[in-house]
Amino acid sequence: MTENKSKNLKNENTKEQQAKIYTIDTLISKIKVIQKDKNGEKQKKNARYDADDIMLKKYITNDDTPYNKFKNKEYMYHICTILNSCCSTRMGAHRVYATALAFSDQGDTIKEMLEKESSLDDKDLEFIQNTLCPKISLKDKDSKDFRSYSFATKFLAFHSRYKYNSKNNCSLFPIYDSQVSTVIKKYGLNKIDTLEEFIIKSQNKIEQERQKILEKEKNDLDNYRTKHNLKRTIHLDEYPQFYRLMSIISIATELNLTDLDHIFWTLGDEIQKEEQKEKSESENKKQKIKS
Repeated sequence: MTENKSKNLKNENTKEQQAKIYTIDTLISKIKVIQKDKNGEKQKKNARYDADDIMLKKYITNDDTPYNKFKNKEYMYHICTILNSCCSTRMGAHRVYATALAFSDQGDTIKEMLEKESSLDDKDLEFIQNTLCPKISLKDKDSKDFRSYSFATKFLAFHSRYKYNSKNNCSLFPIYDSQVSTVIKKYGLNKIDTLEEFIIKSQNKIEQERQKILEKEKNDLDNYRTKHNLKRTIHLDEYPQFYRLMSIISIATELNLTDLDHIFWTLGDEIQKEEQKEKSESENKKQKIKS
């Protein structure tokens, strides 16, 4: 057997194994376990994360300014620096500063959007995608253009949760990051057919009002995809699609977006660590064979 055939066979076996592990039934079961542990406070406390929450809530809810603080460059640079540290987004100071300036230029629209008490509309989603998260070019010739997409979703989510939707202690903005993306892709929720399977299996007895909201979100997603001539795969790096996908999952599982983010982050972190472990073991084997 040639080396290429051997690699292809290995890849096929890996895909088959993953298909057995990452099933919709497994995902639903894991979601229930993590949520049960969270509600029962069985999860291990993390002192650093607790400190992060306290600090973020303190600065986000500080309202001693008589003006729209989102237009204030000093505030934006301050809170973006804190968020960058707490969320481990690992942006350099020059990128954080550039992002803060870009956000402050859109301060009025950000405030207006955060003050909404209901779900976001097409105008809001297009604003986040195209205006709040454009590619930013830095003057430094050695620096590449970047897009603070994940960071922007965290900025909106934490302000929504701690200030504008604090009564419910949950955000109206789903957070996009590598952990969440990992879960969605591993379990195939970015595929329309698999998403439909997830919706059907997640629902025990869905009330009529929630069923209407679910159908609306599904129709909105379908309409957006038809309008932009998209295929059966949902693009997570486009916020209009990602938002509607997470809203659908939220409604189907009866979890708010903050709880859903926590669960998907936990699952994604576990998957990434397991993959890194497997990669390290594979590299160690190769090194032993060479030596």
